[in-house]
Amino acid sequence: MDADLAEMIEDNLPLVKHIVFQVAVHFPRHVDRDELARAGALGLVEAARRYDEDRGVPFERFAAQRIRGAILDAVRAADWAPRSVRNLARKLEGAEQRLATELGRVPNKEEMSEALGMSQTELNRLQDRMFRSVVLALEHETADDVEKDLTLVDVLVDEKLDRTVRRARDT
Repeated sequence: MDADLAEMIEDNLPLVKHIVFQVAVHFPRHVDRDELARAGALGLVEAARRYDEDRGVPFERFAAQRIRGAILDAVRAADWAPRSVRNLARKLEGAEQRLATELGRVPNKEEMSEALGMSQTELNRLQDRMFRSVVLALEHETADDVEKDLTLVDVLVDEKLDRTVRRARDT
């Protein structure tokens, strides 16, 4: 890598941080911001390599698109649920929020299915697909006020091990 390319990358690293901040607000808290920054940095390197000054586009604008695209690609690659499920989830969530605002309470299944123009059976299938697409990272911190820095792996119970320990204790 030549010195000009390295300098271009180093000078624009704050742009990566800025774009990660912009993009991260649209993702759940469990999405690792450091991973987003790494993907964005790779996008910046790619932008620096492909940049053509003769096209008249400022580097920052060109790089911003590459960085944002690299971040989104990384998030999509890590998400095993199809985009169709994510779109359905957004549709369902939007309808639920709209109805909750109108009704002043959480809508029931009948109200939800009517608002979405589908039967309750179809709504149940949609919710099943959505719920099956949820994956929790075992390193995700829990919101336990008593014990700070607990992760899901710390609080999950192994029933088989738990029974064995209880049996051993009782004998």
